Amino acid sequence: MPATHRTLSAQTTTDTAADLCRFAELVARAGLEPDLKRRYTSDPAAVFAEFGLLGAEPVYTVPSLLIEDLGRPDAAATTLLTGIPYAV
Repeated sequence: MPATHRTLSAQTTTDTAADLCRFAELVARAGLEPDLKRRYTSDPAAVFAEFGLLGAEPVYTVPSLLIEDLGRPDAAATTLLTGIPYAV
């Protein structure tokens, strides 16, 4: 099965709870304050900075997270479960 590997840095995992709280506040206030929603739509990086959030994709390092493609059957598992070879 094809798989996608992603990793998380230690800093990313330790700052996650605080970042999630700040992001939740941003989402709630944007829903209640039309001006904040307009500013976020026009310049999201500035609004993220205002709330103490990074406006960029984090850099993933270690440990590794494996995401498997579950859309196609695995030939070895199919043969093991059914006894019939699966032609891919």
